[in-house]
Amino acid sequence: MDHTRQDVFGAYIEHSPTGPYACKPDSELGKDEHGYESEIKALSGLPLPEKFMDLQLSFGSVENIRSPHVLMVLGWLCNRLLDEASGMYYLEKAQKIAGKGADPQFDERLEKMRAEFERLKKADRDSWDNPGEGHEFVRKWEPFKKYQRLSSAQKAVILQKLESLHDRLSDIAARFGAETLEDTYVNICSLDTNAIEDIIHVTPESRRRIIRNRHSMGEVELAQPTTIYLKKEEDEDDQPAIYAITDVILNTYEAYDWAHDHALESDTLKLEDLLQFHQSVTLQSCISVENDSTGEVYLLVHPGRLRSFTADIYTPKDGDDDGTYITQVCPPWEIRAELTRLIDEINSLVSEAKANDDHAEIVSIALWAHVAFESIHPFGDGNGRTGRLLSYYILTLGGQYPFNVGMGEKEKYQELLLKWDGDVTGLMELFFLSSNKVLDEVVSVLEDPTLEYLDADQPPPRRQFDENGQPLDGFSDTESEWSESDMDEES
Repeated sequence: MDHTRQDVFGAYIEHSPTGPYACKPDSELGKDEHGYESEIKALSGLPLPEKFMDLQLSFGSVENIRSPHVLMVLGWLCNRLLDEASGMYYLEKAQKIAGKGADPQFDERLEKMRAEFERLKKADRDSWDNPGEGHEFVRKWEPFKKYQRLSSAQKAVILQKLESLHDRLSDIAARFGAETLEDTYVNICSLDTNAIEDIIHVTPESRRRIIRNRHSMGEVELAQPTTIYLKKEEDEDDQPAIYAITDVILNTYEAYDWAHDHALESDTLKLEDLLQFHQSVTLQSCISVENDSTGEVYLLVHPGRLRSFTADIYTPKDGDDDGTYITQVCPPWEIRAELTRLIDEINSLVSEAKANDDHAEIVSIALWAHVAFESIHPFGDGNGRTGRLLSYYILTLGGQYPFNVGMGEKEKYQELLLKWDGDVTGLMELFFLSSNKVLDEVVSVLEDPTLEYLDADQPPPRRQFDENGQPLDGFSDTESEWSESDMDEES
């Protein structure tokens, strides 16, 4: 949305709110309301992005907040961070709960904002079909393509690949245990789904520790800067806090774990499930950070809430810094209808495939649903992570093992998504390739004797070196987990 606007959105509320908008002591709250006086006061002095993140984490799903005061604070925060669409959503929800007239000054300010916001919304809608100077559409949005059933030849190929994959899974499960295999596999999925979006890239050493035991990952080091807002270490302003990095990873694992358990308990997909998927994968990463000529720009992610503004996918033109190719995605006024249609079709297709014990079709449906979901792009951010979790859920519904996309397949994967014509053959090949690479990594990590200390949550052993002074764990760089005393003894 164009942020060229009057200052009606910019100023934080100056007056002391009265009535239902006032911050009530915890003791006055009903049994169903989360105590928030201490939470709100604790935000004082924090940077605006951190205030927003803490509110999200404190109250979980903001859709369940019934306090006009909390909604008011959240709304003003969104406005100051240039997310006027969400700011209006929360402020209008606060007024609806409190009632008009509860605070005349609040009502007056909200009315001014509403008029300006309607002007911005109209301009946003009018410009949706106009790419602007230097930009061009490579794909205009259209409703997602219906599912194309597999031919007999396609099914035969898929079943052969599935059989080979299942044989490998059975062998690995026999060696290490089915539960260990599943846990390790999902650890990799949790890392890769974030890495694909450039959210969290950890060093190879950190990655192997996390895959072996995510609860004993120790010191986690980033291999490259993150694209999300992370709280910083208190004594190092430019360094993300380790707990903030690990929280993103653990939260993603829990999202996969919840989706797996829910699929086993259910036989359908609901809109509420999609919203829960999104909330689960974005709760700890609810602010994306971009840089432009003015400095850092924050993109707020509202876990579990559908997009209310236009959004497209931009790809820079080769050799032209000022131009982009635009892939148009679903406009906000069509999102709910498109999702409803997609969910209905998924449920119908999965039910039929399960009744026919058609494993090849289940795999194909999961990939088709992922691409169809991405064409809708129903959330402000987190669509890729949610779409991959959706395919995981469908595969689990159909009794199949999950697929994964690794960093080695990132470019091809993104190209297939953008150029999708309804045929899932290319994605199918990529997913089988990537899943076999995951199993290679699973075996490599579980066989690694230098990581055995993680199984019992023990401190790391002294690092072992060969006769040439090279570390036996295969890594050339010494990490902080290896104590200085150990290294002194080696020297």
